Amino acid sequence: MVAAVVPPVGGEQAAEFTKHVKQLGDQARVAVRMICQDARKQIAARGRGSERAVQEATDAAVEEIERLVKAKVDRIGLPSHRQVSGG
Repeated sequence: MVAAVVPPVGGEQAAEFTKHVKQLGDQARVAVRMICQDARKQIAARGRGSERAVQEATDAAVEEIERLVKAKVDRIGLPSHRQVSGG
């Protein structure tokens, strides 16, 4: 195992990382919503399927994206040194 100490991210760099993570989260949410729209169109065209199930899956995916973005933003903001391990 190789361990390296990574210094904390500076203020400007942390802001850039945070902005990038939030943009990726926004892109992911848009992609999920587009998939939801496509699924609804297929349900309407075929006349079968569950729009409720599609909405529940969409809501769950968006919640997971929001959770991951928040966790990453919180981690970026940590002022302490972090260890990065590689194998």
